[in-house]
Amino acid sequence: MPKRKSKDAEIRVYLTAAQKLQIEKLAAINEKSVSQYLLDAGLSSSLDSAKMDFYTRINNDLTYLKRISYVNSKLGLLAAAEQTNDQDFAVKFYKATLEEAEKLFKEDQG
Repeated sequence: MPKRKSKDAEIRVYLTAAQKLQIEKLAAINEKSVSQYLLDAGLSSSLDSAKMDFYTRINNDLTYLKRISYVNSKLGLLAAAEQTNDQDFAVKFYKATLEEAEKLFKEDQG
């Protein structure tokens, strides 16, 4: 049986919290540790930045859809309840709901 080589070298990478979360998610999807995922990705010629950009765009699109769905749901509830006939109130409510959705789904953006 061949002797296992000791791993004694380290590479340090600085990235944003969103980038770290994205890498952690990709590692989990691939059922690997972050270290093993990055090692495989760095040494693999099949993984390229186009794939990463593709998945990032998909994640951003899903976040956008969740946010808009949330806003539309709250606006539907407002209309269904017929709380007001005041157009200014409806616009203020919409803007406040959009801001709330931005905060709720901010952590999902990459």
